[in-house]
Amino acid sequence: MKFINIIREGDFVRLKTLSQLEKEFGKAKESNIIGTLYFGNLEYFDSVFYVYGNVRRELGNVLRIKRVEKSEHSDAIFFDAENNGISYDYEDDENVTFEKQIVDAVLINGKWYQADTDLNILL
Repeated sequence: MKFINIIREGDFVRLKTLSQLEKEFGKAKESNIIGTLYFGNLEYFDSVFYVYGNVRRELGNVLRIKRVEKSEHSDAIFFDAENNGISYDYEDDENVTFEKQIVDAVLINGKWYQADTDLNILL
């Protein structure tokens, strides 16, 4: 199991930067949703994930997870996070919601671990 799979409410995560995402998933494309980027091929719905405008502002930052929830329409897990108290002029209720592809690292017992690292390193 990987660190990304054990994230719970109250945990801290560091998000990838836009350049990290583009290096890993290819060039971001503009969505028809204002301020939103997407990665992947729209013909293959399961391969696509979005970086909404509110999340774009938080890329590279450390965020505290408020809620973890499974998507009703796919196997995706969504993380809702606090925005570090920074007040943005968000139009959509100030939600910072993202999928696991955007998480770079997880803080466990005061130490940062890459999100895709296997938990066996703790043994």
